[in-house]
Amino acid sequence: MVTFIGVIIVIQGFLAAVAGVVVLAFNSSDRIQAATNQTSSALVGAGIAELVIAALYLAVGFGVLSGNRGARFLVVLSTGLGMALATWLLFTHHDGGYTTRSMITLLIGTFVIWALYGHRESDEWFTGNI
Repeated sequence: MVTFIGVIIVIQGFLAAVAGVVVLAFNSSDRIQAATNQTSSALVGAGIAELVIAALYLAVGFGVLSGNRGARFLVVLSTGLGMALATWLLFTHHDGGYTTRSMITLLIGTFVIWALYGHRESDEWFTGNI
């Protein structure tokens, strides 16, 4: 399960990198600027930010795959923050997609935390590697 979590994080990193490159490649397109209501320089900033996020995803994903305990903690910390936001949205926005998204976020977050901390095999994975 640890491998599954790591692979998913690496995939997120690659997708974020593709998104960043696409935004940078098409930042001067009038159609993209009109659709996003952003200037070319704002889109360049968003593309660069997306590439930084991609690098973080890739570093943490490969860290989890290699058994790095710091990467394990970062995944659980970010998952916990996402779950806290999802819980807040459940209490403040009781309708539509917020409820569905929040419930899915809570279920996935529970699985991720359980997969990384909830059983002996994952503890052995992260104890054996530094």
